[in-house]
Amino acid sequence: MNHFSGIQIRESLLALTTTPARPHKKRRNQSAHYHARIQKKWTKRFGVRSIPGAYAMKDPWTGAQIIVAHPAVMAKIRSMVPRC
Repeated sequence: MNHFSGIQIRESLLALTTTPARPHKKRRNQSAHYHARIQKKWTKRFGVRSIPGAYAMKDPWTGAQIIVAHPAVMAKIRSMVPRC
């Protein structure tokens, strides 16, 4: 496990962000309700993409703040953190 400024960082293959494969563009004359309804239909038809990501949460046992990151994101974090 790694630490970054006192926050524990863990790796997980499940740390993914999903986005629609084909996002619907909300135009000026469309209501938010219409846009959400059409986006839901497009997501059902075209699916979603999974992008490596990271998220923060509290450890359920200790209550400490932790960051869960995908291994691809973890490699970027390691390259940004200077070695002592």
